[in-house]
Amino acid sequence: MDEFVFPRSLPCQTCATVAETTFTCIQCNNLAFCDACWSKWILHIPGAVGWNGKPHEKADPRVVDRLRQILEPTRTEQEHEAELLEDQDTTWFGYGRDASNHPQLYDYGRFAAIVAETQTEQMGERYPQLASFIGETGAGKSTLIKLLIDRQDLASPQGSKYYSPVTSSNQDRISTTGDVHLYADPSTLYATSPLLFVDCEGLSGGEAAPKQLRQTQDSQSSHSTANYSRRYATPRKIEWAQTPQTQRREFAVGQL
Repeated sequence: MDEFVFPRSLPCQTCATVAETTFTCIQCNNLAFCDACWSKWILHIPGAVGWNGKPHEKADPRVVDRLRQILEPTRTEQEHEAELLEDQDTTWFGYGRDASNHPQLYDYGRFAAIVAETQTEQMGERYPQLASFIGETGAGKSTLIKLLIDRQDLASPQGSKYYSPVTSSNQDRISTTGDVHLYADPSTLYATSPLLFVDCEGLSGGEAAPKQLRQTQDSQSSHSTANYSRRYATPRKIEWAQTPQTQRREFAVGQL
């Protein structure tokens, strides 16, 4: 994962100092103020309130910048493609077709891998919890999971040390997440009941392959997506997919 570089500290809007810690005010168009000057600003004087009826809050500029990177990522298309390829390691299971074009369920073993990698000799039985995020394409499922994971490292210059979803624009009507991905909650990773986030492929995506699967297919130009799946996963035939309707990807995404 690329290291995130925080921008240099902004000078105080009132005294212009850069020697003191400054805080960002979201409601004042992200202006920065040092602690001594915060209450001198006309919108911060005692008794002043913002649009929500509460006083303006001091925000850590590092946290603000981190959240902005999550919610409004700035990256090239090549960087986005690289992130999607790296995220393939988090795939739990997905939909594909065998050589006869019959639908298959591919199990990538992600669940077992997370549990095994976080098991210690002191632990007895473990009871993982699953929190599934299901919804329309572009609804923000991946973004919400990313916030839940990355929030524990919001002030870290190195960024998050854990896998988190690759997000996309909410205007994109093609699913970004391909298949079903599994992510661990860092705060419960070594607990008796670790919390695992399930990021599902967006509904109403039709038969179009999600962006992530398209990228995998392009990077494996000599192999089809199905062949890529068979190489890294255990295939299971979807027995109930017997009609043209039930064999559609959109049906499997919505029902399975």
